[in-house]
Amino acid sequence: MLRPSRVLAISSLLGLTLVGCEQPTADRPGPVHAQLAAPAPPTFYADRNAFVQQFPSLPLEDFEKGKVADGGILECPGPVDASNNNLCFSPGAILPGVEFNSDHSIDLFGRGFLGNPSKNIAVSFGGDAFIIDFTGGNVTAAGMDLVSYFADTCQMDIFGQPDVSGTRPLLASTTAPCTEQGAFWGVSSGEIITRIRIQAPILNLRFVGVDNIAFGPGVGAPVNHPPVANAGGPYSGAEGSPVLFNGGASTDPDVGDVLTYDWDFGDGTPHGTAVTGSHTYADNHSGGWPVTLKVTDRGGLTSTA
Repeated sequence: MLRPSRVLAISSLLGLTLVGCEQPTADRPGPVHAQLAAPAPPTFYADRNAFVQQFPSLPLEDFEKGKVADGGILECPGPVDASNNNLCFSPGAILPGVEFNSDHSIDLFGRGFLGNPSKNIAVSFGGDAFIIDFTGGNVTAAGMDLVSYFADTCQMDIFGQPDVSGTRPLLASTTAPCTEQGAFWGVSSGEIITRIRIQAPILNLRFVGVDNIAFGPGVGAPVNHPPVANAGGPYSGAEGSPVLFNGGASTDPDVGDVLTYDWDFGDGTPHGTAVTGSHTYADNHSGGWPVTLKVTDRGGLTSTA
């Protein structure tokens, strides 16, 4: 009678050692798991010098081309943008890439109105928020002087790019000082900013807006995307013979990103760390050996197959 080990040895000569590392198919997708890092929240600035030092070349809109007289006030139809041709602004008087209050009128205040040092704009009576829309799709930093003629605190809401339904995700909310003379506030984000909403905490207090605004791409951190692991296969081999593995079909959507590899051969032996490699299994295993490949990009995002 053969001992169990002899039976195992004989059976291994008659068959193959199967390694469970099969290529995913449309009918049977493989176990690919991407770990997405949450984006960092926006950074807020109360110090003008700190903001300008980090973002020194942003275009500035100061509304000084507005047609209002010193100490005066004009009601301007919304939206206020570069295409305006009305009693408040001529075409090109507002920088391209920004739009103010698309659905409600805005008041343009002249220098010296209630002590303000320069021309500014604020939401008119009947509107409950001052809306800044960035239409160029590339803004990650904005700095402005917040103005309010009846409140000393403004609610600031920052929104990202719209989803497929058209809804803009709220990136962050905060409060900031706002005064008749203007109080500086800035924001930067690793994600695109498409809208900033300014409100007085008590919504029946109108006349909140901006004295000037600088905006542009800034130096926002690039978005890192997860890699996609591909372990190749299926693989098989005779017991005691090396099995060759190849993870070279693994990809990363970020151009130039470098991947590291971690092969778990399923039998408790040390992992492999190369794109390709070989591994020899000491004995057969019912159902095959479960082999997994985990790839990691430079940003720490991973994918497993």
